[in-house]
Amino acid sequence: MRWVPVKAKRQRWREAKWLSANVPKLGRAKVLIEVDARIGGTDVTVAKARASSPKIDKCVMTVDEIFERDEVGNVTGGAHIRQIVPLAHADPASVTVQQRRPNASSFGMISGQPWRVTFAMLDGSIRTDVNVWTDHSNGNDGFFDLFVADKQSGEQLVPHLKAAILACR
Repeated sequence: MRWVPVKAKRQRWREAKWLSANVPKLGRAKVLIEVDARIGGTDVTVAKARASSPKIDKCVMTVDEIFERDEVGNVTGGAHIRQIVPLAHADPASVTVQQRRPNASSFGMISGQPWRVTFAMLDGSIRTDVNVWTDHSNGNDGFFDLFVADKQSGEQLVPHLKAAILACR
């Protein structure tokens, strides 16, 4: 069993508490998604993305993002993405907020340039479970990817994610 200094445990607890309280408020965005059209092909529609409170247990962070399609004011369908992140293997120097398209292994139906908080893994990978309407898939990815409403929302999350990663190393 590895000995962990009390200071690191307190830091992890503080960051986990802060992230749990603030990610649901800051991890919200409107995004464009590509969906199957009624007469064949695909359509692009607006969806609301929202993140749930992340859980950090023994330096493994779990974050859920819910995508709800909004058609003429009625929420229809949805998607759920869960990222399971071993924070001890994340690169604290890579935590950033940026506006970009998702990685190929992300929820690939999203288009546009939404704001997101990202970081890379030094080694190992993030498990990503994706449930899109009726299809289910999972895989491993080297990048964390969380939608946020704007750059300022992402910038509030960055120092706390870095601190959580450093406290787990």
